[in-house]
Amino acid sequence: MLSDKNGKEKDNFNRGDRGEEKFFLGDAYLAKKIKRGHTVHDIRFYRAKVDVSLSQTVSSADLVYLNRPHSSEFASDFVSHSRRATNMQWNGMYYDKLQWQLALGDGVHSDEFRDAKGNTASDVQEQRLMYGGKLRYYLLGKAQSKVNENFFDDNNFISLGVGLYRQDNINFTFDNNTTTIDRTLTNGELTAHLGNLNIMAEYFSFSNVHFDFNNSLNQSYRSEAFYVQLDYRITPKYSFYARYEDWDKAISLNNTNLKNKVIGFNYVQQKEAIKFGLFWDQTENGSAISSTQRESSVLATAMLHFR
Repeated sequence: MLSDKNGKEKDNFNRGDRGEEKFFLGDAYLAKKIKRGHTVHDIRFYRAKVDVSLSQTVSSADLVYLNRPHSSEFASDFVSHSRRATNMQWNGMYYDKLQWQLALGDGVHSDEFRDAKGNTASDVQEQRLMYGGKLRYYLLGKAQSKVNENFFDDNNFISLGVGLYRQDNINFTFDNNTTTIDRTLTNGELTAHLGNLNIMAEYFSFSNVHFDFNNSLNQSYRSEAFYVQLDYRITPKYSFYARYEDWDKAISLNNTNLKNKVIGFNYVQQKEAIKFGLFWDQTENGSAISSTQRESSVLATAMLHFR
């Protein structure tokens, strides 16, 4: 709660930079489902995920590779802190084909309000409500009740989605300099589950991204990114995974691309519950982004998921 000049508390939950402070909480919301004919409405209040990115909406336990794409991580805080700042949502499904989300809620927080080089703002002093929505249509098969990357059934489907979320009048400070900007996130997605093959791809367009807070708060750029990933189940227990990502962090500048490649294998002991993986992950940064232009690593992963 915030207080006015007379010391009286008022509920401006989207104002300023309070955010989660030292209390971190995952999904926690009040939901009401209403079914009318072929339409299902799902109304949610408090801390449900805003669908700014398909990869971010997938639960961590259902990821094929534990590190999400870099651009997806940036999207998760671009207009809504950790993609689940206090909000209210109207989610729905029509004829098992069309899904939608409309969301209104709290916005960004200085801890994750970043420029293209990874610097964070000193403070967010004022901002308006985040608002936006997403549509997802299933060209093949029925709509999935839960967004997932792991599929162990024969329900083949192909879906396309498009989303737009916006945050107006973000007044923020960096190193005692203050400015105000608007931010718009546009997202497109493709998912497909065809037999043993799973495909997921996303496109992002970020408006008004500052390249470097240290240089200027008066100049911002458009940023674009996409990634494509596939997971192919070789046998019931072994699967092959590959992902490619290309993110231009400031389109009108030179040498601002981030490119990421991942190749690996998973061994699944018990469907979604027990999984082990081995992955090679390489990131290449443009010279304007980082002095470390290439980073490579080999990761061994283990996931034990108790449902």
